[in-house]
Amino acid sequence: MYKPMIRFALLHAAMLVAACACGTDNARYVDPFIGTGGKCQTTPAAARPFGFVKPGPDTRHDSWTGTSGYYHTDASLLGFSQTHLSGSCPDLGDILIHPISGMIVDGDWRSCFRKCDERAEPGYYAVYLPGFQVQAEMTCTARTSFYRFTYGSDDAHHLLVDTQHGITFPGRFSQHVLSCAVAFPDATTMTGRAHLKNWVERDLFWAMRFDHPATARQEKPHEWGGRGKRHFLSFDIPKGGQLLVKVAVSTTSEEGALRNLAAESPHWDFDRVRSEARAEWNNLLDRVEVEGLDESSRKVFYTALYHSCFSPDDIADADGHYRGADGNVSVSPTGHYYSTLSLWDSFRAQQPLVCVLAPERVDAIIETLVLHWRAAGFLPIWALAGKDNQCMIGSHAVPLIADAYLRGFRGFDVETAWQAVRDTLRNRHPSREKEQWDLLDRFGYYPFDLVKGESVSRTLECAYDDWCAAQFASALGHKEDAAFFTARSAGWTNVIDRKTGFARGKDSAGRWREPFDPLTCGQGAVHPNDFTEGNSWQYTWHVLHDPRGLAGWLGGPEAFERRLDRLFTEPPVMKGYGTMEYLEWPIGQYSHGNEQVHHVVWFYSLLGKPEKTAARARQICTTLYRADPDGYCGNEDCGQLGAWYVFATLGFYPFNPCGGEYVLGAPMVPKATVRLAGGKTLTIISRPAPTGQSPIRTTFVPSDGSTPQELHGTIRHTDLAKGGTLVFEGGTDL
Repeated sequence: MYKPMIRFALLHAAMLVAACACGTDNARYVDPFIGTGGKCQTTPAAARPFGFVKPGPDTRHDSWTGTSGYYHTDASLLGFSQTHLSGSCPDLGDILIHPISGMIVDGDWRSCFRKCDERAEPGYYAVYLPGFQVQAEMTCTARTSFYRFTYGSDDAHHLLVDTQHGITFPGRFSQHVLSCAVAFPDATTMTGRAHLKNWVERDLFWAMRFDHPATARQEKPHEWGGRGKRHFLSFDIPKGGQLLVKVAVSTTSEEGALRNLAAESPHWDFDRVRSEARAEWNNLLDRVEVEGLDESSRKVFYTALYHSCFSPDDIADADGHYRGADGNVSVSPTGHYYSTLSLWDSFRAQQPLVCVLAPERVDAIIETLVLHWRAAGFLPIWALAGKDNQCMIGSHAVPLIADAYLRGFRGFDVETAWQAVRDTLRNRHPSREKEQWDLLDRFGYYPFDLVKGESVSRTLECAYDDWCAAQFASALGHKEDAAFFTARSAGWTNVIDRKTGFARGKDSAGRWREPFDPLTCGQGAVHPNDFTEGNSWQYTWHVLHDPRGLAGWLGGPEAFERRLDRLFTEPPVMKGYGTMEYLEWPIGQYSHGNEQVHHVVWFYSLLGKPEKTAARARQICTTLYRADPDGYCGNEDCGQLGAWYVFATLGFYPFNPCGGEYVLGAPMVPKATVRLAGGKTLTIISRPAPTGQSPIRTTFVPSDGSTPQELHGTIRHTDLAKGGTLVFEGGTDL
């Protein structure tokens, strides 16, 4: 057996025992409806931590405001599909089912429902459908949805299975199914396969099983068109009777889906699966215990932690088979294969939080990135369903790999991982549209007259990836590569104008873009601007690997601090494309709803002003996060917004999310307990400063009895991972 797989099992068992011993049931504080309105785009679907299936309601299928398939203000639903994203862009929503009663007719099968008849909790969703008099409940394992439908009428009872349904980009609903086929091996089983193309092109297979035999079935074309069909299955169920349905999915084959069904759902005990799902969530949620929060804030905190562990999704079959980026079926050496890796977002805080709270997952995530490189020829940019949609910019799989190694994870092939990093950042890959290393190597930046948009953002993000590669190379003894990537990581100096104090575009002749307005927003390569989902006010700070160098470049610590202050006090105005999209709930020009600014408030601590970091972080936590459907200040983006909130509440943040160093602020709670791997515990305490002490003073008392350390702005992950007490004096005075 592959050694990392053994390591995963042992570490997971140790974490499970520790969490079960605690038994505090923090799942009761999670509200899956937080983020299902506004532009947050979360789903209330049932899920397991990092699981493949997420069965839940779809109220929309081709809307930018419903990329998860659900929108809180909607009063009718289309049915329940098996896979969902939390935030990001429209995709998934596979294999919709819908219980119905009465005559089967053509037309839209929407069901009206009342919000008071909905219930959602970790691993469970339920709603009453009054038009059909059906109580619908759903829970899941990692790869299998499990439904319980209770029919309350005297009418004939049916189940609609819609194979055309999917959550698509607007206008693509009738086009995204390229091929589809179903089979009925017996009266209690339905299997199927589909080839789909929306954000990525992918294959999906499923197996559906019923606890009652279908007595009849009809097949009808979808009224919106497409190659998928609607299948109406009839069942002989009395009034008040129940139909149980299990749906397993696979990327490999229908046989793989059937094996998943047999491995994870061999019985028909719905309540047992629901209970096991909640217990698995508590295994994660109980690893952090916070004190001193009111009910609303506790909901926000544990829901943020819940969303942080929603993805990435383990899409391997139960036996380890998976379909890779090349379309071929292989066996994972770890038994796991992770996708839904929104790397431009998640490398900043979500993945570092996984390293702290779910370290048993890390080796397999890194091995997945390496397997993707083997199949595709380069590391993924945005991995979905095992494929790469190449959305966003940068090569932010690189910081994940380098960070894991520097933190001490060794359950992956290290030299092969280094080869993947080097190859991705140096070799030309024709299918990667936003690469062009020849231009970067020639100029030290991306000239705006030679690339299509995003020139400044791409330069800054690539400089960071290069720095991460340099640290990895240096740790492995690859001196020439370390020198190369270190030199290229200084490219940020070529696009930040010391005279104006702003990042701005530069052409191939070395001339700054004119006219220049730091308020002008950019979005992608199709708009003639130099930024990605933001403007110069947001991107000038994007030097994660050299914050002190940036401060010096822009006039020194005092001038830099004044410029930081201006970020939060400038008029909240943006110009050009994306004005409404990228300045959600602003604090001056600080736009927390998008990720490139998530490190910014922590600059103050590096300038020796942790009290200003703490004050701004508290302002963001209390004004930009709420226990409401419109509770996030922007797209939730697969756990990144939630992970930021968790770190901020605990009082430290991975400013540079590679290498395992955290920047300190101050906790939002008087006490927090973090249960770490190996039975170790990190206790975080915040208390008033002694008389005469200027805030904030931070001390770390290691649990091994070694000398307490007075900290100055930062703490290493390797120290925190040993356990101990982290004491903040003065944070409560703010």
